[in-house]
Amino acid sequence: MMKRLEATSRFDWIMSLLSAAFVGGLFLDGWAHTHGRVDDTFFTPWHAVLYGGWGACLLMLVGTLLRNVARGRSWRAALPTGYGLSLAGALLWFVAGPTARRISCWRWGWASS
Repeated sequence: MMKRLEATSRFDWIMSLLSAAFVGGLFLDGWAHTHGRVDDTFFTPWHAVLYGGWGACLLMLVGTLLRNVARGRSWRAALPTGYGLSLAGALLWFVAGPTARRISCWRWGWASS
C-alpha cells in the first residue's frame, strides 16, 4: 500500500484561499437572497462568485488527483492527507445543487427547470 501524500504549505495555502472564495460566495449569495437582490434566474453575480469558488476548489482537487495518478500513484493515495473528504464534499455539492433546486420547485409547485 502506497503512503499517502503530505500536503505542502503551498497546496494548503492555495486550497485555503480557494475555500475562502467559496465560503465568501456562499455568504454573499445568502446576503443577496435575504436583501431581495436576486430574481428568478440562476445567472446572477452572486451565484458567479459562489460557484466560481466551488469550481476552483473542485478543479484544484481533481487536477491534483489526476496529476498524481498519472505519476503512478493509486487513486486512493493521489490526494494529500485530509483532502479526500474535501473532494467528496465538492462532488456532493455538484449533485446536491441541482437536486435541491428540483425539490424546491416541486415543493412550491413551480415548473421544474
